[in-house]
Order: sequence, then C-alpha cells, then structure tokens
Amino acid sequence: MIYIIFGKEPLLIRNTVKKTMISLIKEPNSFNYSQLEAGDTSLEQLLDEIETNSLTGEQKVIVYNHADFLKDAKKIDADVLDRFQSFFADEGSLNSLIFTVIGESINKKNPLISILPKSVKVLELQTITSATWPELVRRTFEKNGAIIDDDARDELLQRVNNNVSSFVNEANKLSTYTSHVRLEDVEMLVPRPLEEKSYLLTSYLLQKRLKPALELVEDLMMQNLQPVVLISTLSNQLRMFSLVAYQKENNIPESQIASDLKLHPYRLKMILKDLGRRTSKDILNILDHLFLLDYKIKSGTIDAKEGFDFFLIESC
Repeated sequence: MIYIIFGKEPLLIRNTVKKTMISLIKEPNSFNYSQLEAGDTSLEQLLDEIETNSLTGEQKVIVYNHADFLKDAKKIDADVLDRFQSFFADEGSLNSLIFTVIGESINKKNPLISILPKSVKVLELQTITSATWPELVRRTFEKNGAIIDDDARDELLQRVNNNVSSFVNEANKLSTYTSHVRLEDVEMLVPRPLEEKSYLLTSYLLQKRLKPALELVEDLMMQNLQPVVLISTLSNQLRMFSLVAYQKENNIPESQIASDLKLHPYRLKMILKDLGRRTSKDILNILDHLFLLDYKIKSGTIDAKEGFDFFLIESC
C-alpha cells in the first residue's frame, strides 16, 4: 500500500503517520518499521529499503519524511522510476510506503506521482482554523483530564501563536499543574513569544505607559535581543494597528476588519481596546520616528539602547 500524507502542520502529519502505521502493523519494531529522512536518504537508498523484505517475513512499513520533491515537477532518473514502477506493480509485496510532505499541496505533474497506482491513498491534512481551534483545545484538555476557561483558551492560543506543537506542549504542562486551567494559570506558566512581547510593548506605547515600556525593553535587552530586531517586530505591530485604526475610522464592522486583516476576533478586540482614541495618523507618525531611529542606529549616529529609550520617552 502507498500513502502520501501532506499538510502544513508537522504534528498532525506525525500523528496521522502513527495511526496509519498502527493500522498496518500493530507492534512496530526494528524489523518491520523504518523511518527515513529525504535529506539523508536518496531515492535509490529508499528503493533498496523498499525492496528488502522484513527478516521475520511479516508486513513492513517504510516512512519517507520530508519528500519535498513531490511538490515540484523536476525530472527523476529513468532507472529510479522503473524500480518504483516495479514495486507499485507488485501486488504481492508485504511492504508499505508512506511519503510525508510539509506543504499545502503536491504537484500532480511530478514524474513519480504520474505513475502511482490507483490504490494510492493521498491524505491532505487541513490547517486548523479559528473556527476549529476551540474544539481541538477542548478535546485536548479533556483527554488530559482537565478543562480550560474560554478566556484562558484564547490567551493560550495567542501565546503559542496557533502553533499545534507548541500548543500540545503547553496544554500538557498546564494539565499537569491543574485540572481547571484559568487565565492566571496561562499568564503564569506560558511564556510570551517575541511577537507577543512586541505586541505588549505596542500596547504600552499607545497607552503612554512609559515605566512598564522601559522595564519590558530592559528585560528584552537582557535576553540579548538586538534593538534593530525589536524595531522590526514593533514596526510590524504598529502597521497592523494603523490598518485597524484606518478601518475603524471608516466605520468598517469588526467582523469585516477581522476577515480583511486575517485577525483572530480576540486579538482584534485587544487591538481596538489598546487603540483607544488613537488615529491611524497618530500611529503612522510614531512609525516615522521609529524608521528614523532605525536609520540612526544603522548609520552609527546614535547608541541603539539609548536611542530606543529616547524614542519611548518621546512617544509616550
């Protein structure tokens, strides 16, 4: 049996491979299961493994990870294709092959895909959306014997940036800590990624809260974060705030703003709250000062840390 499993979430791919493998061989071991990486294993070496039966004479599963060549239509050596075709045509083979691809699609014009048998199973794993995340979160915590409040769930998803692997790791940690996860548990146990910290800095900046803004920058500098990196992430946040402010000024409904800017509804509400009475023109003015600071730092006319502190003092 031949499988192609592809999608954008590595964790979903790994879980699907595991389920598929268990459906084929209930007890995987070194004799009936091989996992190969495309970056380390050529197609010729993969074929050598495919053409070698299990020493115990039982069914064997070979997983070929990161088969990115299936995403393009590049030429494949004729001898390699002939060997694959022989394997595909061998209905009596006890060996199964699973290709995994991290990406949105595979290329139907790929030479190998064009010779696949009709029995091939192609599994496209859909990316988790804002509509499907809540149920996934509920089921994950329920499986761990825990529940999570809605506001805690929203904060958790923001902090893991909707990354499945990060979410599972943090969910396991939270479930070990308590069987009822509340907002304060997430705030205490789940670290903010750089994007979240730059968002928090943007919030302080727009609310003219100088003291916490300076303290946050000091904390980031102690983590060896370069000011130019912080300027870049802060600029991205301010551009998003300016777009939201502009649409708000033009009386665009919140649902439409969220859709247009691909923002989670919870994040949009936070941005609107932080904006207060700030206008898009106000934010663009701050951006102009930030771009000027970036130029001065890169040209060596101002010390990076002192320049950023002065920018905050001036802007707050």
